[in-house]
Amino acid sequence: GRNWTTKSGFQMLPWGIVQDTVVAGVSGKKVREFSGFLTNLATFYVRFQGPTATLFDMGGKGKVPTPQGNQMVKALSERFRAPSRVLWPAYERNQENVEGAVKELVDGLMARVQKELD
Repeated sequence: GRNWTTKSGFQMLPWGIVQDTVVAGVSGKKVREFSGFLTNLATFYVRFQGPTATLFDMGGKGKVPTPQGNQMVKALSERFRAPSRVLWPAYERNQENVEGAVKELVDGLMARVQKELD
């Protein structure tokens, strides 16, 4: 019953109009220290990217400004669980594979660095 057009005119739904993807990357943020606490420690990340992906996976994580939004978040949470609905459960199911692949990536990177230093 809604047109799902953003203020900029972007047509967000129905599903399939945009390509939602899962992407992996490396963070370029520097580690920061504040009052003895370190932040920006994440080196690698996996992100469910795209507007509908974000809406589905993380809807309700922050403030929801409208009654219609609250209704949508309630329906999503009842049917699919609370945010994160996709990425975190997928990680939990594949934790060993993900950690093994990251270890392999880091080991390869460290070997390249060591080769350059020698």
